[in-house]
Amino acid sequence: MPAPSPSPPDLSLPRILCLHGGGVTGDVFKTQARALIKAMPAFRLVFADGPFFCNAGPGIVPVYQDNGPFRRWLRWLPEHQEIDDDSAIEEVMYAINTAKHEDAGTGPWVGLMGFSQGAKLSASLLYDQQIHVAREGKADTDYKFAILLAGRSPLVSFCDYSKSPACVSAGAISEGFFYDGPSPHVLKLPTIHILVCICTGDC
Repeated sequence: MPAPSPSPPDLSLPRILCLHGGGVTGDVFKTQARALIKAMPAFRLVFADGPFFCNAGPGIVPVYQDNGPFRRWLRWLPEHQEIDDDSAIEEVMYAINTAKHEDAGTGPWVGLMGFSQGAKLSASLLYDQQIHVAREGKADTDYKFAILLAGRSPLVSFCDYSKSPACVSAGAISEGFFYDGPSPHVLKLPTIHILVCICTGDC
């Protein structure tokens, strides 16, 4: 007896934009996060690809060595090509908006989920929305929350409102950043922080 056909996806589900870590891809992150996806049937998870090519990130080889080319959202190594802040912001937002536009879903974009560098980016985008609403009364997005997997500070500045010594600029190297002082940039929108390993093998 043939197996029943899987039910078609519900395109009207609220959507979560998922941002991979450095040196991975959206498809690899989707595979790594399959247990989380299974536990979140009320949402449609959409996985974007970072705009910049790079070598494979930690733990990606050998399991996913054939899944390149690998990508990143931010610079974290000195050998990553230098880029000015405005161009970096433009490239990141273009990649995100392309993933949103190409998704077949119709539900609202309600949240972000990121791993490692993608978690840093998710928190930064959520804060960018928060500070625009605070300063202008509106923002281009209406995210309600973010799920941050193995994320680290600092926030990345995506607009003039968040430019300060407490935030790293979008074109700068994001790792090894140090700021020893009180930050005026406090993310108040809901976030869930998960400090776990994402599966890199057959688990």
